Amino acid sequence: MRFAALLVALASFSGLALADEKGGFEHPATNSTAGDYDYSGAYPVSPMPQCIENCNIKAGKGLMAEYTRDPKSSDFINSLELECKQGPRRMTFMKDAGLCMSSCSSDDQMQYATLYPSTCKWYDLHKDDPVTKSNTGSSLSVQAATLVSGLLMVLYNLA
Repeated sequence: MRFAALLVALASFSGLALADEKGGFEHPATNSTAGDYDYSGAYPVSPMPQCIENCNIKAGKGLMAEYTRDPKSSDFINSLELECKQGPRRMTFMKDAGLCMSSCSSDDQMQYATLYPSTCKWYDLHKDDPVTKSNTGSSLSVQAATLVSGLLMVLYNLA
């Protein structure tokens, strides 16, 4: 398990895509439609199962029209705030998403339960990062920040 987390961190640094056990992971840098915004550091958490992802998007858009799961969007951190920051908006998000997720497979729900803590740990580490326009992947400083972020995430998960 720890080795897999290290591989994800290294893949984030190198821009490689790693497939999950179902072959469904696409590196966020190749899947962005929201422009070239980025936060300092890559988002090394594997994507949620599609059913869970759809529920998160439905619940998120109900609270915030700009809600997104795209780590390159300038609205990404604000979107994760709905899921991770304690308060009434999170409670509403979790209620709406949870009701929807009850129709997802038990495997999807278990995978969500495994991935959700990593999502919020990453949010806690990056919620105050400045939003910048960058040329992700072509700059050594961006790659270095991505590597450091990925390795910190691995160490944080091991703690």
